[in-house]
Amino acid sequence: MFGKPPKVYAGAEGVRVLVPIRGYLTPGESLVESLRRLSATDVFRDLARELEVWPPNSCISNIERVVLHWLIYETRAKAVLEIGSFFAGTTLFLSTSTLGAGSGRVHTIDPYGQYRVPYILRTWPAALQAMTTYWPKFACEFLVPNAHLPEFDVILIDGDHGYPSVLHDLFASYANARHGGFLVVDNAEQHQVLDGCRDFAMLNPGVEIARLAITGTDSQGRYVFEIDDALNRIDTSTAFVVIRKPRQIFLNHNVLGFQLNDFAGMVVRKVQVSVRNETARSIVMGGKLHLRALDRDANLSPKAYDLGQDFSVIVPPGRTVAQLTTTRLNLPSDAGALRRFVEMDLFTSAPGDRLLIDRVRIDGLDVKPGRNFPSV
Repeated sequence: MFGKPPKVYAGAEGVRVLVPIRGYLTPGESLVESLRRLSATDVFRDLARELEVWPPNSCISNIERVVLHWLIYETRAKAVLEIGSFFAGTTLFLSTSTLGAGSGRVHTIDPYGQYRVPYILRTWPAALQAMTTYWPKFACEFLVPNAHLPEFDVILIDGDHGYPSVLHDLFASYANARHGGFLVVDNAEQHQVLDGCRDFAMLNPGVEIARLAITGTDSQGRYVFEIDDALNRIDTSTAFVVIRKPRQIFLNHNVLGFQLNDFAGMVVRKVQVSVRNETARSIVMGGKLHLRALDRDANLSPKAYDLGQDFSVIVPPGRTVAQLTTTRLNLPSDAGALRRFVEMDLFTSAPGDRLLIDRVRIDGLDVKPGRNFPSV
C-alpha cells in the first residue's frame, strides 16, 4: 500500500495544472524570511488569486494552499499526509500539487468520512485517483509506530482542534516526517491549537516555526497577513503555523527514544553514538538500554525477559563516537523463541545542554529515533 508511486503526470486529462513554485528555501535563511520573500512575489499573488475559487469544498484559506503548494514543490514531495479529509476539497488540491511536482502519493485520513470521501474521490480524474489513498482512521490509529509508514515530506494537520488531539497529532506527525520535512497546522487562531504548537516547539529543539496570520483584507478584497515566528495570542480571523523538522537530530534534556524491533541476537554487544558537541565544554549524555524478549502471543505464556542498563558518557567539545559498554544484556537460551527488541533512551543530563546526533548503531545496524524494523 505504501509502495512505489505510479508514473502519472500533471498533463493527464482533466487534471488542473498549477504554476510550479520552488527556489525560495535558501540555506542560511530562516523559514520566516523565506515565507516573507515568497509572499512578496507576483507568482504567489497570482496563484492566491486563482485559488480563491478553486478547489471547491476546501476549508483552508487560499493563502495556506499556496504555501502548501510551495512546500510540495520545494521538497519534491514523495509522500504527503492530510489529517482531516472532510469533503476532500483540500485533498484534491494536495493531490494536484503533488502530481505536478513529480510522482508522489497523498494519504488522507478521516474517521468519519468512509461514507463520503471514497465516493468523492471516484469523481476525480484517473491520474489523481491512482495516487491518492483515503483511510477511515483517527490519527492515533494511522500514525502508529509499527505501521511501516513512509517518511512524509509535508503533513497538513487539520483534525480535532482540542489541545490533547493537537499535541498528539503534532508529535505523531513529527515522528513520521522526514528530516527537513514540514508540518502545516491549520486553525492556529484557535487558542488550543496555538497552545499545542507553542508547547510542541518548546519540547523539540531545533524546529523552525513560522506563523501566518490573516488580519483583514485590502481594498481589492485580498487577504492582508502577517508572518512571524511568535506563537502569542493575537486578534486574527484565521492563521496557520508551518513547522520545519531539522535535518539533524537534536538531543537535549528531553528523552529521545530508539527501538530496534525483530532483534536477531541474544546479546547486545556494541552500541555506538556519533555525536557532536558544538560548545566549548564537555556535556554529559545519559540514557538507558533495554534488551527485551516477549512471547508473540501473551495469551499462551506470560514468559518475558527485560534486561536493563543505565549509562553515562562524557562528550567533549567537537565530534565524538561514543561507544557504550554493555555488561548485563545477555538473554538466557530459553529466550531464543521469543520476540526480541532493543530499546534505548538518550538525553543530556543537564537542562539547557544540547548535542547533535549524526548516527546511532546497535550491533552494526543503523537506527533512527522511534521504531526500526531491520527485517522489513
